[in-house]
Amino acid sequence: MRLLLDARATGEGLSPAEAASALTALETAAGRDSVDEAYAREILVQLEREGFCHEQRGRWLA
Repeated sequence: MRLLLDARATGEGLSPAEAASALTALETAAGRDSVDEAYAREILVQLEREGFCHEQRGRWLA
C-alpha cells in the first residue's frame, strides 16, 4: 500500500513490474524471497477488491 501511495504523489501510478521490483527490494532486504510480477499483480487485485486501489491503462493507482 505504501508503494501505491508513494506512486500517487507522482501521478503516474505503478505498473505490476514496478511493484514487483519495489517489493523484491523490500523482501530481499528483510531476508525473504523475491516477488515476481504475477504475484505483485495478485496483491494489486486483492487491494483493488478491498477498495484500496484501481487499475487504469495498465497502471495501478491508490
